[in-house]
Amino acid sequence: PEIAADAAILVDPTNVEAMAAELLRLDKEEAYRRELITRGYNRCCQFSWRRTAEEVRETYCLVHSS
Repeated sequence: PEIAADAAILVDPTNVEAMAAELLRLDKEEAYRRELITRGYNRCCQFSWRRTAEEVRETYCLVHSS
């Protein structure tokens, strides 16, 4: 959930019925499917190697200054 946020369908991996229900919903509800695609695209745009490098650098600087 911390990575996918609201851009993914999260179900209990042991609950086969829930997985099947969500797969059927994706198949039958085009608007729902499109919404998740849009959310997924927007979510992935929040991540980049540059941002990761900047955050790692900030962490190193904090640790080094301690």
